[in-house]
Amino acid sequence: MALTLAGCASGLPAPTVHQFEVDGWSGLTRTYRCADGTPLAVAYLNPQRGVAIAVITLAGTQAVLRNLPAASGARYVDVDEQRGLRWHSKGDEGFLALLAPDHTATEQMLHTGCRAQP
Repeated sequence: MALTLAGCASGLPAPTVHQFEVDGWSGLTRTYRCADGTPLAVAYLNPQRGVAIAVITLAGTQAVLRNLPAASGARYVDVDEQRGLRWHSKGDEGFLALLAPDHTATEQMLHTGCRAQP
């Protein structure tokens, strides 16, 4: 199962990096290109208080993922457990995975080797 970004078939969306701060939130948008050529845009949103989130646009819809503790780097888990997306990043690299809501499921890699674009 492959997920791709809507509107990105012809290349990476622009801009590749944008920082912002508004009403108690700060954030950063980054564009990644995965090893399979898939472009991936992620908006990282950080409130002054509370849990950070990442927003990924997939197939014309947005997936909101909340930050959870990670041994290394950052780990974001889909707030929609039925959809089950997982975004793991460390530095300028990351991967997108899927974890089905079944308690016996194992994480399935969707896009690996995703590297932030300059």
